Amino acid sequence: MRKKLIFVGFIFIILITLGCNSKKDYGYISRITVADLISKFNEELANDNELEAMEISEYYSEDNLYWYNLTNEAFLVITPEKFIDNKEKEIVEISRLYIETEVNEEILLYLKDLIKANNEELTEEEIEDLITSSKEFSEKSLTANNGKGISIGYLEMDDHYEYQIIRNYK
Repeated sequence: MRKKLIFVGFIFIILITLGCNSKKDYGYISRITVADLISKFNEELANDNELEAMEISEYYSEDNLYWYNLTNEAFLVITPEKFIDNKEKEIVEISRLYIETEVNEEILLYLKDLIKANNEELTEEEIEDLITSSKEFSEKSLTANNGKGISIGYLEMDDHYEYQIIRNYK
């Protein structure tokens, strides 16, 4: 199952690269380390009265990915550009919610906080639009993007769902 996740992630990156006219169309965002993204995500969770902050030290790495339990059925999974097993130095390429159940309101709250952690300049309306568009575009194997440095992809597999936040660097 984990190897399928890696394969699906690479397919998504290839589709984005082939499907865009230029990276400029997607905007750029500054580089961020895995540790900093986790910290920002936890800040968003702490600010959200409906969700508890996650335990940063409780994770495991497998197949060059970092896995954090959010619920019994949902995980935060981070793919660094180059895995060296050092979250303080690795740059985030993709962060995703890996969901083993139907997407519900709690999962959507986690997703909104993760998107906000990836780009704090996005408004609630822009985040909602990206989430909605990602599901619509998924039928064409495309991602949603509003030109502000991140793209949102949605995948529906036999055994899980994924929302992927792909960071666009210069």
